[in-house]
Amino acid sequence: YVNARGSYLPSRDQVEASYDAETRLLLRWAEIDLHDAQPRAAYGRAQEALEVRSSPTRETVLAVREIQDRALREGTVVLAVVPVTADPGVREWLGGEFEMRLDSDLGLDHWTNPPLFVEMADPLLLRSELRGLLRGQAIQSPMLVGRALQLIGADLGVMIRVASIEVVEEDVDRDRHETVVERNARRRTVVAGGMAYAMADGQVGEIASGPSGTDPEGRENEGRGPPEDGNNGRGPRDGGALDPDTCGGNNGRGPPEEGNNGRGPGDEGRPCDDGTPDAPGGDNGDGAGNGGGDGLPGPGENRRSGPEDEGLDSRIGGTGDPAGEPDRRPGAPSVPLTDTVTYTTVRGTMTYHVVAEVLLVDPTGREVGRFTASSTQSGPFERGEFAGDPGVLRLEPDHQRFFDPRVIGSQMAAIEAAVLQELAAALAVGTYDQVLAGIP
Repeated sequence: YVNARGSYLPSRDQVEASYDAETRLLLRWAEIDLHDAQPRAAYGRAQEALEVRSSPTRETVLAVREIQDRALREGTVVLAVVPVTADPGVREWLGGEFEMRLDSDLGLDHWTNPPLFVEMADPLLLRSELRGLLRGQAIQSPMLVGRALQLIGADLGVMIRVASIEVVEEDVDRDRHETVVERNARRRTVVAGGMAYAMADGQVGEIASGPSGTDPEGRENEGRGPPEDGNNGRGPRDGGALDPDTCGGNNGRGPPEEGNNGRGPGDEGRPCDDGTPDAPGGDNGDGAGNGGGDGLPGPGENRRSGPEDEGLDSRIGGTGDPAGEPDRRPGAPSVPLTDTVTYTTVRGTMTYHVVAEVLLVDPTGREVGRFTASSTQSGPFERGEFAGDPGVLRLEPDHQRFFDPRVIGSQMAAIEAAVLQELAAALAVGTYDQVLAGIP
């Protein structure tokens, strides 16, 4: 008909007669398709009849609508989608929330607008029936899904499983850097606003929470801090001892100027010198009757060392250090020893390749279709590498982000979000194509 209208010079009546004849032919053809159980073909033939004329007649519109409605009633497949699952290896890398977000993205976007001849079953009803059938089991077998389809009146079930993930680092640049750290450096804990933080060389990281004004375990410092912290003048050499000082000082644990009455490490247990001549209990001599009443040392002692200055340096307040460390007064803070260490900053491109498997089952639990969908997405990444606790490193400002877990996490999250969107689209398109391919 189309060729005759274009190749010849028909009259207006002949053109109209050609349009009518072509429309009737297509409508009859659509009826035959319906009779042969080919609803999608019938729907398409009826649509062609509607488009013969730019302005079809009312009779043609009604005839086409009736055929198409019958085709949809006879050919529409009710589809029920089971919640997305993932293999343990995938869940270990991406976390359990990835499959939940993928399921949510499919349910809120792709499953809400199915093509013609596909109808989505109520997901809440399906999940309710599945919970009753599973009875605490974790595995959703095709046979069990088939029973759920029978209960909700669905024709096909869709089982989606994220099967594998491959992560590849490409175009990697590695730069080594040196920095100085204190040997045996420890992190200090400070409390601010009820939250405890670990501090090392001015860098702060949250480690625990506790009551405001206490350390993370809720204890005060029990007198183990420096003298100004109210610990009775006990320095690092005290080992945190808390026994009271009978002389009001620190029992000889600090240097002379810290209120220990001039006693050195060897004076423990000696009577106090209260400054009063010959006071009872005082030791204005040597505490053993060997000194005079004027508080000067007696024979064999110099008030710094104990009897005979055994093992002590001849310099005031100093001791000889066999290890070669700088001389210091007893109880004074140790001179920090430092080491030079190396760390590495890494830059490159990270690529995710995720594969999901889709299984279609009928109400008997029989597999009627299977396909795979995949997504490959890339993005930049940066991270730092150090054989130890990076919290003790003195990092340059532009290197701190390499060891910041929030920065590293945001880089991976951006790639995973792109993977999720592409994978969801591929799953939906593949599922619809598989279902429609089974409807003639």
